[in-house]
Amino acid sequence: MPGIFRKIFYNDSEITEKQYRLSRNFFIVEAMCSSPVTTLVSGSYLAGLFAYLGASEAVSSIIMSVVALAGLVQFTSPLVAERLQRRKLLSTSFAAFHRLSLVLIMLAPVLFDNKLLALGVAAVLYLAGNFANAFISPMYSVWVVSILPEQIRGKYFGIKDAFTNISCALLSYAGGMILDTYTAAGDQRMGFFWVGVLVLVIAVIDICCFLPVREPVQEKAREKINLKDIFTKPFRNAGFRPVLIINIFYQSALYLSQAFFAIFQVSRLGLSYELIGLTTCVNIGLRTLLAPVWGRIASERSWFFSTRFSLLVLLLSWFIWVFITVDNVFWMVWVATVISAVAWAGIGLSLFGLQFALAPKENTSVYISCNNAMAGVVGFIASLAGSAFIGATNGYSFSIGSFVICDMQLLFIASTVLGALCVWYISRLEKRLKRNALVQKEEKEPALI
Repeated sequence: MPGIFRKIFYNDSEITEKQYRLSRNFFIVEAMCSSPVTTLVSGSYLAGLFAYLGASEAVSSIIMSVVALAGLVQFTSPLVAERLQRRKLLSTSFAAFHRLSLVLIMLAPVLFDNKLLALGVAAVLYLAGNFANAFISPMYSVWVVSILPEQIRGKYFGIKDAFTNISCALLSYAGGMILDTYTAAGDQRMGFFWVGVLVLVIAVIDICCFLPVREPVQEKAREKINLKDIFTKPFRNAGFRPVLIINIFYQSALYLSQAFFAIFQVSRLGLSYELIGLTTCVNIGLRTLLAPVWGRIASERSWFFSTRFSLLVLLLSWFIWVFITVDNVFWMVWVATVISAVAWAGIGLSLFGLQFALAPKENTSVYISCNNAMAGVVGFIASLAGSAFIGATNGYSFSIGSFVICDMQLLFIASTVLGALCVWYISRLEKRLKRNALVQKEEKEPALI
């Protein structure tokens, strides 16, 4: 057993090209499992679970926002990561804890008869699981990048996202059908139970996918890293600082209203889980087709280009929700779904690639950790602001002629405005970097006599 354990987590043999290729493939399968697990225990599914357990809209949004708060732990992640040459065991263990925590959340209504107790347990598990996942997120990202030659990253991320989207589409639709079937039969509690069983099966496969992936030995930091460095180094680095600013704008726009898109569909529009699952399925299907396209765009043009335009499309999808009502939801929701799919096909891989493109090669996890942690702080503050607004307005709405806008739709407008500021900054930054590169090129060229 010790020999097998060492071979899995501390293998010192040289990694062949075939093993690199297999490792990249296993990471694709891992993503095809981890993403559906997260999808089935988030958004409308989680909003429905919390509503069943008696949580209000404001309370549900606060609990769901701990994903952003969990990013705080990433300030401490490099203190561990930069001292380790082998991070596979730590990454695998924490990932397993996260996946199994999500399983227990869906099983909480069956495990505890008292709904208030079940809600408390689910909230604690959601917080603990996401803290564990956030802690190893920078290590996981560096691990993935370490087996990817730079010239194939855009293409690989596009393919990886495409397969992940297919898996998400099928499994989220299956989860929606299960919940609707049991809800229609008057036994929503068992619906959550069987969704939990589905999540358990996927989670076990996900954990197993980590085991055969090889891990290149990571170089130890040349200088000792302390907590002060994690807080200050990324902000002092002029090349990486723009990534932090972009994330402040983006996370503020995203988390101000993110939780309420799911709540809006369930509590205000009264959509069934099957319809929500079907829109998710179509959304993800389109993302599957478009993710490789965005990957090629990023590789051929730039990470700036793909980030800017995918974000612009995302803003359009947010703004469309301002005009969705109970009367037009059954066709307008499809318009929002299609436009959202185009955006999400590119924005995740674009932001991921952009931060690595601008991060220094040494102590990379310090910069990635700070970026993610700061994003968590900003995102959680934005989430609290959104929740406080909804709690204070308590369903407020007003009319412009025959058109009615509610409090949640006002948040969607605010997110769109913040996102527009992010696009403006990216565009301005890209022009400045191109101008600086041109000046440097001219300075290096010898003067013609």
